[in-house]
Amino acid sequence: MSDVRSLADEYWTLYRENDQFTALWEGELEYLERWQDLSERGIAAYRTALLDIASRAEAARQTADATEEITLSTVAWHARSAAAQNEARAELELHNPVIGAYSDLATFLPRYTLVTEDHGRRYLEKLRKLPLMLGEMIGGLERGRDKGWVPNELHVQMMMDVLDRALSSDAAHDPLAGQPPPREGEHPDWHEQVVAIVRDDIQPALGRYREALETVALPAAPSVDTPGLCHLDGGEDLYRRLVAGFTTTTLSPEEVHERGLEQVARLDDEYRELGGSALGVTDLPTIYSRLREDTSLHYDDVDTLIADATEMFRRAQAEAPNWFRRTPQSDCEVRPTTSGAMAFYSGPNPETGKPAAFYFNVEDPSLWGPQLASTTFHEGIPGHHFDLARSIENEAMHLVHRKMYIAAFNEGWALYSERLSDEMGLFRDDIERLGMLGADSLRACRLVVDTGMHLHGWSRDRAVQYMLDNSPLPRGEIEAEIDRYIGNPGQAVAYMIGRLEIVAARRFAEESLGSDFEIADFHEAVLGHGTVPLETMRRSVEAWVASVA
Repeated sequence: MSDVRSLADEYWTLYRENDQFTALWEGELEYLERWQDLSERGIAAYRTALLDIASRAEAARQTADATEEITLSTVAWHARSAAAQNEARAELELHNPVIGAYSDLATFLPRYTLVTEDHGRRYLEKLRKLPLMLGEMIGGLERGRDKGWVPNELHVQMMMDVLDRALSSDAAHDPLAGQPPPREGEHPDWHEQVVAIVRDDIQPALGRYREALETVALPAAPSVDTPGLCHLDGGEDLYRRLVAGFTTTTLSPEEVHERGLEQVARLDDEYRELGGSALGVTDLPTIYSRLREDTSLHYDDVDTLIADATEMFRRAQAEAPNWFRRTPQSDCEVRPTTSGAMAFYSGPNPETGKPAAFYFNVEDPSLWGPQLASTTFHEGIPGHHFDLARSIENEAMHLVHRKMYIAAFNEGWALYSERLSDEMGLFRDDIERLGMLGADSLRACRLVVDTGMHLHGWSRDRAVQYMLDNSPLPRGEIEAEIDRYIGNPGQAVAYMIGRLEIVAARRFAEESLGSDFEIADFHEAVLGHGTVPLETMRRSVEAWVASVA
């Protein structure tokens, strides 16, 4: 086991030293002053190291025992996925207006939990180094132009508009200048120091980046009618690697597409049943229209929105012990925000005291309606707070299981949790259950439109229209979703594939054990090893079933 732990340690160090955007999201302080090396040489060296570790982990799996194999499979899948994600990151993903680098910076750079004076020093160093990374992002645009890998024209223009708005404010009111000082020590001039760096270093660098978008990327940008990887030289092969890495399965993009079509079709009867009881209509287009446009189903004030989300969260917290053997020790705060994605979860950091938090965007409360409940349960309890916080708190696990993220497992669990919440009695009425179906439609449609664009060559408009025809999401939200899938190919299909695999594992356990099946024990079998690939999760459930039988 010592050799396995040594290899896992090596991978953990490599990953944390390099993937600073994940560290930014999580508020990690270990390499606080760093940014990822986005130069051509830096990316190539990182990918070479990732693939080397993946190969060694795969070779070691052949002679590993059951416990060792859990860690080795996690390292191998995660490393290969990270290598694929970094193939086009500097050319394409980081420049996306919805999920790109600037969105992460504006959302998370001002939200570190700084404790010591050393944290403060290193944070200021991080700010001073940001222009270097922005310069490397310009280099990525230039390399992408030379090989024909450029974001589509709509996204380039949208990113320019985002930066224009950001640069129109003075540095004192820039989101990047909002970081509070460390808790320890006296920092009377902290804000002034941060503002000075933003004004003198960061804003000029953002201006240069914005100019490069206009002069380097925009003239070479493809039409919005061809946003998929399949239109790029070598793009289809890259997409196949991304789908495999994100889903941690051997499913092909073609199989993912077909599963999506099947899931979309299966939701029709559920919509008709709940639409009849809750809305008095069974026609699908009418149900979708009501859920989108009926203002009585949506929020019109922020205070009520926040109060309802908080109440839903606390009800889930009270019911959870009846369904789980272990619940997280750390609390999870409900935090409204006016920036970033519609909703997201940020895990606890026991070392700094950073609490877990469920963030949801309340800038426009009318965007929230029946889906509030399923979103709250997905991001909080029993969703991400239970799969992520439990792992983070379990010091007996290796860090690759405690703190790494595998979309198919973590998002698959969170999506499974939405349906589980209905079993737990957490939905108050059929309107909220229709919101749950809307969330299901979103994730099922993702299987179709992500593969539609990146494998089958769909246009952005065709993808948008498919989701309008097959889900109750409003057009604005659908367009933001589609722009996300364009910028991060393959990631979004992991949600529904993960849920389907967890549901299949549960069905296997229920059929195998009959009256001996215990839902809390099943959940422990799924979550008990922390973050793992789906194949490893399935073997864990099979081992539990065998032990009970």
